[in-house]
Amino acid sequence: MPLTMYPATSSWRISLLFGALFWVILVARAERLPIKNYTTADGLSHNTVNKILRDSRGFLWFCTAEGLSRFDGYSFTNYGTAEGLPHPNVNDILETRGGEYWVATNAGLVRFNPKGKPVNRGVSTSDAGTPPMFAVVAPADEDRHARYISVLLEAHDGQIWCGTYNGLYRLQTSNAQLSLVAVDVGMPNDYPEQHYINDLVEDRYGSLWLATPAGLYRRWRDGSSARYTKREGLPDDFLHDLLLDHQGQLWVGTRNAGFFRLTPDETHARPAVAFALNTAGWARARTS
Repeated sequence: MPLTMYPATSSWRISLLFGALFWVILVARAERLPIKNYTTADGLSHNTVNKILRDSRGFLWFCTAEGLSRFDGYSFTNYGTAEGLPHPNVNDILETRGGEYWVATNAGLVRFNPKGKPVNRGVSTSDAGTPPMFAVVAPADEDRHARYISVLLEAHDGQIWCGTYNGLYRLQTSNAQLSLVAVDVGMPNDYPEQHYINDLVEDRYGSLWLATPAGLYRRWRDGSSARYTKREGLPDDFLHDLLLDHQGQLWVGTRNAGFFRLTPDETHARPAVAFALNTAGWARARTS
């Protein structure tokens, strides 16, 4: 049988073609992440997830638009309005250092006891002295915007702070009664959205930092406060997220200008913005 001889150029092109196809296949496989998607079909209470917490017991808690979902690695246990949650939308969950759970909802702060009595269960003799699964703590001023709890924080001293749609509140106990008390940080009153607190953190000096649509706030331990905006060198006033790293640096996510970083100190001096990152790349921010 006669052999067909291919020119060297054809052989090279064929090898190149197969090599290119092999490379495309490798890249395509490399881009396929080993993802397992969990939805309501798997038992999650809702497909909108607002926050995730891993607690001290190893459980994962998912704050959703239809209540809380606890995941043990195999299945979900859901807690919603049928069990006594005052509102289906859950924005945040906090486990204190003492092991208590607090839940931020659109209808107030809620103390959550997974072993408590749900409202959908009939009364029995074994329920005597059993606390409720959900206990709502309302703002002392009964402000409806303050009932919308957006973020929770346990400070180093154990104080629980709440960011709401009407500013900052702290959890207070008086005569064995719990209430939320408003804390003034000097927010303007031009329009209600200026009072929205999107995130809340505490730095190593005990100061609270608040991310809002109207700038960055700092509240010192002595009760004094300050507001920082674009006039003080921030790249944007509308702030979403805060992160304190292990070096004490504060990272701030904005709505329209990427993110920036600053380094708090224990003085009342205005912090210097180290840099900002946006679509144009790294840029040193003006601080004066």
